[in-house]
Amino acid sequence: MCDIVKEIGYVKWFNSKSGFGFITVMQSGEHAGSDIFVHHSGLNVSNDQYKYLVQGEYVQLSIEATDDEKHKFKAVGVSGICGGKLMCETRLLYKQTANSSHEQPMLSATKPNRGIKSAGPRGDQKRKTPSSKISENIQFRRSSLEE
Repeated sequence: MCDIVKEIGYVKWFNSKSGFGFITVMQSGEHAGSDIFVHHSGLNVSNDQYKYLVQGEYVQLSIEATDDEKHKFKAVGVSGICGGKLMCETRLLYKQTANSSHEQPMLSATKPNRGIKSAGPRGDQKRKTPSSKISENIQFRRSSLEE
């Protein structure tokens, strides 16, 4: 379980180019159901990297009052649940390990094979590609002209 009690919420939206968005607080209490402003400077990451949140990501946060009339509260100390990593950190780590091992990401390995089938609609006949149909047509015309 978590040692530090913080609010739990999910990212309603976050504009990574502008560096801000909103987190909806989930737990009961003063801010339950509220949308809290979040700026990229309020994100806790372990490495010096580009900070952003992913829509729908579950996060842990502290809430501070602000002097801003538009946003009375802001999220600070935003991290993964129980101090875990944010998606921006895990995505970066995944990209680094995929690049260092010179392997394709596992997601591409699980895609179904959509190549040409060996058996066509008429049993064991092979499916004809457009190029094989053209060459058959040319051969037919040559044999017709030779006769």
